[in-house]
Amino acid sequence: MSRPLLTLRALYFVIFGFLGGFGNYLPLWLEHYGWTETQMGWLGAVRSGCLILAPLFWGHMADRDGHSRRVLWITALGGVVAFAPMVVTAGLEWVVLSTTLFHLFREGTVPAADTAALDLIEIEGGTFGDNRIWGSFGFIAGGFLIAGVVAIAGRAAIPVALMVLLVVTVVLVSRLPAATARPVARGPLLKGVLTGAVVRFFGVLLLWRIAMQGFYQFLPLHLSALGVPDAWVPAYWAVGVLVEVWLFRNAERIFGPWPSRRVFLLCLVACVIQTGLAAVVTNPWLFLGVMALHGLSFGMAFYTTVVWLGALVPRERRATIQALLYAVAFGVGGAISSAASGYVYAHGAGFSLFLAEAVLSLVTLGVAALVLVDSTTFGAASSLGRG
Repeated sequence: MSRPLLTLRALYFVIFGFLGGFGNYLPLWLEHYGWTETQMGWLGAVRSGCLILAPLFWGHMADRDGHSRRVLWITALGGVVAFAPMVVTAGLEWVVLSTTLFHLFREGTVPAADTAALDLIEIEGGTFGDNRIWGSFGFIAGGFLIAGVVAIAGRAAIPVALMVLLVVTVVLVSRLPAATARPVARGPLLKGVLTGAVVRFFGVLLLWRIAMQGFYQFLPLHLSALGVPDAWVPAYWAVGVLVEVWLFRNAERIFGPWPSRRVFLLCLVACVIQTGLAAVVTNPWLFLGVMALHGLSFGMAFYTTVVWLGALVPRERRATIQALLYAVAFGVGGAISSAASGYVYAHGAGFSLFLAEAVLSLVTLGVAALVLVDSTTFGAASSLGRG
């Protein structure tokens, strides 16, 4: 194992460790200080709004620079500075300001890391899943880390623990090599990117996140309503992420000969089943089975998306296309879903929200079956990061 790959895997571990703690426990921290579900929904929409423009800016900078480390370092350091106010206050104005600035930097970090992974695959060998799997491990560990902090110091200490993970991210980014196999991009931002296949795929991805983003945003509150203690929330995520890890480890063997389209359609089927079951399952133990579908509904869906997009565009536009993924799917789609989900959850709790998401997921599956076409096989895209 080369040092660059070890550093990349450690970076994935910490980046997603933060996401595991942030996603599981920030809603509980906000609830602790009296935030309403509607306010939380709009705060989630602020993050998604930042996703619309920030990743494209950082992705374009990375492609024009020829490597991703400079962008990673700037976004990681900027995230530390912007997150700092949340360590000392939960006031509405300060949290909104801090969240906005934080996500303007942070939303460039993950796509830049994905781009660095695809670059290193070409130099060092392996597959995207070999590296991204450490993000899954980190997501589980981060959730349990914050759970331990809550058990010892209460919900008020959540931002402090998250800040520690952000600082470690900066340290690891500084140790990532700057070398890349990609040529420097020239010309307009989206030159050679918006082909017909890419545009159709992004239309489906937009629908996918509109249908599913609310599930993740309000899952901690739904589990709390089912009687799940705060300390056990990460266990529910761990079930889904462990399935994700198993799929990542075996993706080449299971899905290698499949067209990328078929893999993605299977993931959308899992979305329909997961949200439908979430609407009706009220037993906390049975809900663990619902979470197991996360391995397909998000894990393999995201894996397939990253490597398929890497195969659809020129190598020098790789950072731009990964940034566009976050801007369209998680930015526009996430903003719409987050704001709407806050209102739906406030008026009908989990049953209404998850039932609506099941219907939207079914619509997304139908559209995808009609507009997506077969391309390179999943195995070829995953191994090379390109067609």
